Amino acid sequence: MLAVLRRPQTDADRGPIVEQALKRMDRSTVDGVHVDAIRVIHQSARSATILIPAQRTGPDEPNLPNIRSEDVLCLQTFSYTRPQTFTSGNKTIRLPGGLQGGGTCGTTEALRTTGIRTGIGPGRISNAPIDYVNGPRTHYATVVPDGVAKVTVNLRRKRQVTVPVRDNVYRFSVPGIAAEFGTIWYDANGNRIDHSQRP
Repeated sequence: MLAVLRRPQTDADRGPIVEQALKRMDRSTVDGVHVDAIRVIHQSARSATILIPAQRTGPDEPNLPNIRSEDVLCLQTFSYTRPQTFTSGNKTIRLPGGLQGGGTCGTTEALRTTGIRTGIGPGRISNAPIDYVNGPRTHYATVVPDGVAKVTVNLRRKRQVTVPVRDNVYRFSVPGIAAEFGTIWYDANGNRIDHSQRP
């Protein structure tokens, strides 16, 4: 299902960035991390994306069995950002720099039909209107199954972002917060994949 999990684990997959990702995970809701299956999917001087398979996610509450999921894939992403200043309406807003992180977990069904996405960015700040053109950017990473080579993301105002898939993950960034209106998956030959109906 995921070629990135079939490659051998490397030293980078066991390195400091992975240790940091594991420390940031909420162990009250994520249980049974498969340490030997962790993969660093992307890493640069300023950012990283890490895939962490686990046995289950969700609170261990006998009265809430329906909100637990088994055999999940968790996606963690980190970015070191510079301080930013931008104008929104008549306000000047300053964002501090530093390490930002985001993460989510999803089932294999979610992987096959929508992908498993996480994002990092400024979010809603000081009740200022969101600037979808010049505001600070939000960065997204989504893991998708084998066979997906390229993805088009439909955004507000009929905009689209088309990005390649590398190691089962595609990444993109947009000003403000992405309001996604569906994705189109393509195989290596450019043929559309009907992922909404995948078994």
